[in-house]
Amino acid sequence: RPATPLATAPWGRRASRAATLTPDSYTTSRDTIQLANRLDEIREERQQRLRWITVTNQQLVSAGVRLDVAEPGAIDLGFLMPRALFHNALKDFGEELRRIDAIVEAFSRLATGETQRAQLLTVNTSTPLAFIKVDPDTVRAIIHAFRVTIDIVKTILTLKQGIEAIRALLAPKIVSTAIEEAEMRQSEAIREAVKAHLAESHEVRSESDSHELEIVLTHAYGELARQISGGLEIKIRTSLDAQIDPTKLGLLSDIVAAVNELKFPELPPAATQKLVDERVGEAKDIE
Repeated sequence: RPATPLATAPWGRRASRAATLTPDSYTTSRDTIQLANRLDEIREERQQRLRWITVTNQQLVSAGVRLDVAEPGAIDLGFLMPRALFHNALKDFGEELRRIDAIVEAFSRLATGETQRAQLLTVNTSTPLAFIKVDPDTVRAIIHAFRVTIDIVKTILTLKQGIEAIRALLAPKIVSTAIEEAEMRQSEAIREAVKAHLAESHEVRSESDSHELEIVLTHAYGELARQISGGLEIKIRTSLDAQIDPTKLGLLSDIVAAVNELKFPELPPAATQKLVDERVGEAKDIE
């Protein structure tokens, strides 16, 4: 059998040269050029964006605008307040901030033995988010209270939603009695939570101080229940630097993990507004 001519052999030198001259090879070459051009365009777009970011940052710094971040080793506590909670009214928003301040005072007294005033750091708009500066021990006490109160609120909301579902089938007096029973259960659960929280505290107090603090904490827990029922949530902002003292770093890490584990109740908008209106009325009656 005669040998295959070199020009047609798939591995021959002439065949490889011929392959480079096929129409497909020209198409591949054009695609490569187009791809290279597109990469150049992307690179230039990136450079333009970087220049824009640099100039914008310089302008913001010159104007005194800075990024809101926690100082290294610090932890900022944020309260996210949906507008339904304060009816989008400035006066009511101020009242909610005042109540948050009272809550912080109560739990700072529990955690540190001293009443501390929260320092307002920033307030973001849209859905207002107010960050305050407070010591880590107080933050931990507040998170504990949130975790317990969330469970209480979820239970009571489930009861109330069940009542609402069959309201049309019940006499008005029965509905009122059922709602009052649910409120009594919440109050009792809060009292038990306060006693348990006090028992976990290692601060040495006189009997009169303990009694007074129990009253203050009961009111603080009640306010948390009202605000959580209205959609209030908490956020954490911190900066975990490797140079922080290991003990403090562990505390901050535990706080961040605890906040991330909180599961706030999901409330339908209409139900949220109704419950908020009811709880706000009760709070004003108490005051």
